[in-house]
Amino acid sequence: MNQNGKILVYLKENKEKEVYSKDIERLLDFQKSWVSTLITQLEKADLISRQRTKNGYVISITDLGLETILSSSLSEVEVNIIKAVKGVTVSGD
Repeated sequence: MNQNGKILVYLKENKEKEVYSKDIERLLDFQKSWVSTLITQLEKADLISRQRTKNGYVISITDLGLETILSSSLSEVEVNIIKAVKGVTVSGD
């Protein structure tokens, strides 16, 4: 599963918790800037959302993100995520 898929599955499994980018950094073992790029791509594709709190941004999976992973087999998850973020460009954060 690619990194985008891992993020969506993690958010689904932790839907009742507050998830921050630092949690995703630990999950993927990636630097903050790379995780920020992935999160921005998923947000622009409406697969996740970010809510500002006093402790930073809480990242949540959207209904579309849930549909994307729930309506797909594991291998289709990656295909659907790639389709969703295809053409989404990220300018500097």
